[in-house]
Amino acid sequence: MHPHCDQAVLHAPGECVYCDKHPEWQDVRLMWGIAFTGHEPVADEVACPSDMRRGVGGAHDWDGNRPAAVSHLDDERLRVPRDEHDQQLPDPVDGPDIHELVADDLFGRRELGVRRYGQPLRAFNGRDPLLDAYQEALDLSVYLKQALQERSTMENE
Repeated sequence: MHPHCDQAVLHAPGECVYCDKHPEWQDVRLMWGIAFTGHEPVADEVACPSDMRRGVGGAHDWDGNRPAAVSHLDDERLRVPRDEHDQQLPDPVDGPDIHELVADDLFGRRELGVRRYGQPLRAFNGRDPLLDAYQEALDLSVYLKQALQERSTMENE
């Protein structure tokens, strides 16, 4: 997963804690002669792809593309909820990568579909995908409300 909103953004070593977690990407940029985001190309370098589209440093107009000097999880000011309905940012913890768990579940569902229907889900299969998704979302909302209600009831007992 890329650390910035624009996948073409890559900051020079030492400028961004996110980008510094991928020194192999930084090394490839150096090897290929591509300038880092926010840097003017020097000598034979090619401009950063993001800067080509927006101008040098233009990607930094969007917060999610700015170099991160410290981890956002280390900045206590950012842990404060934005309003009474918002949660604080998650605490840094060890544990399984939830995206990977979901990806595993997706592949499991694909395999189930192949076993059940003889092929994975494909476009133009005669069904209305918007209606299918809407009906699944309705089911999801009911299960979510059930879980919230049960948790609330258990907390109040």
